[in-house]
Amino acid sequence: MTCKHNMIDYAPVSYPDMRICTECGLITRMDPLVRDYLIHCYLYYKLDSAVIPDAEFDLICKKLLESDIEHKLVSKEDLAAGTGYSISEYPEDIIKQAEDLLDKYAVMPSERSEEDFIPSNIPTWLLLGLYIDFGYARLRDAQALVQEEIKLRWAAGLDRDIFERYFKDHSVSPERFGINVVKKNRGRPKTRTERAAPKGKEGS
Repeated sequence: MTCKHNMIDYAPVSYPDMRICTECGLITRMDPLVRDYLIHCYLYYKLDSAVIPDAEFDLICKKLLESDIEHKLVSKEDLAAGTGYSISEYPEDIIKQAEDLLDKYAVMPSERSEEDFIPSNIPTWLLLGLYIDFGYARLRDAQALVQEEIKLRWAAGLDRDIFERYFKDHSVSPERFGINVVKKNRGRPKTRTERAAPKGKEGS
């Protein structure tokens, strides 16, 4: 018989993002997309701040709405409206991560010292978002610094899973970040005669 999964919090203090089924013992963690949504909702609606542009937040809402991901704090109505205003309470780990992001990245480069803004210290997923954000804000110098770091990480093969997920979740191509994706050369297509010839006799 298939379990209907009566999920409850696993350990609200030690593991706030984990839930366990009281019937079969299945343990799940908060989906990364839900985590991103809650962090940015808390930043915007509780701290009156943001580290990503509205367009990116709208994309997060759209992806969640189109998925089958469910969470007790996430409502389809809020996602459809592109908001999180109705959320009144947040998990402690979400609050901490949001506050950490605010402390590090919410201030624009124009308000920082050059020493403070070091792209190499910024996580890849946030670096990609900052590149888009700086483009909207026309902060070309800061965008160029971020782009240089993005291209270095891509060339070194770092965080490829994060890159691929970002490209997919936000429906953008690597080229938007100045990344040249080398496509394999498969050579000249075979002619109909070559395709029909037995193996080992092409060109004879």
